[in-house]
Amino acid sequence: MNKVLRWLDNFWYHYKWHTIIAVFAAVFLCVGIGQMLGKEKVDAYIMYAGPTSFFPNEIEQIQDSFENIVPDFNGDGKKVVEFIDITVLTDKQIAENKKKAQEQGVEYNLDMEFVMDMRKKFKLQIQSGDAYFLLIDPEMYEQDKEVGIYRKLADLGIEYENTNDEMSVVFRETEFGKYFTVFEQFPEDTLMCFRTMNIPSKIRGDKEKKKYDQQLEFFKDILEFEIVE
Repeated sequence: MNKVLRWLDNFWYHYKWHTIIAVFAAVFLCVGIGQMLGKEKVDAYIMYAGPTSFFPNEIEQIQDSFENIVPDFNGDGKKVVEFIDITVLTDKQIAENKKKAQEQGVEYNLDMEFVMDMRKKFKLQIQSGDAYFLLIDPEMYEQDKEVGIYRKLADLGIEYENTNDEMSVVFRETEFGKYFTVFEQFPEDTLMCFRTMNIPSKIRGDKEKKKYDQQLEFFKDILEFEIVE
């Protein structure tokens, strides 16, 4: 056996598992980098939180509708909106669903672990998520209305006649919400509002402030949308 083969045999004997782990780590890293490079850059985020669940094709249509008017903020030649949907029920909605089921003589089986997970996801997103542009169920909205989660429209420089209150607009009553048929899947009372940039968000610095400003511009574009005859 020549010196090279003897060295390789000795190296493999002593460092076999080190080598295997290193190879797996390198492959994992390469795949991760490839996915990051191939992932489309998002121009704007929108979060929906409420009782409706959307099918994958509906989510695609929703994103396509918003992408019709979102600016190409990152200048990559593509307009990409990420729609974050959270199916979340309030205690009142659960009670109403249970009552309706009883009236119809059917059993109402609800996965409470899923319900609690979605409520946690909602709280996490509304405190420090990517989306400042929110489409939200009125009951969910009322729960956080008094704690400074949402911005007053006037403070954002928005003058809009048909508001729900000083911080929200009924989404499906906007011209944009009326125009695209996919929005018929949203509950009629879904509210459109804008999240406050809180302390955890501010800590992220200029990049987060840029994201905030871009979503605010997009939010205003939705309110200013008009159907061209």
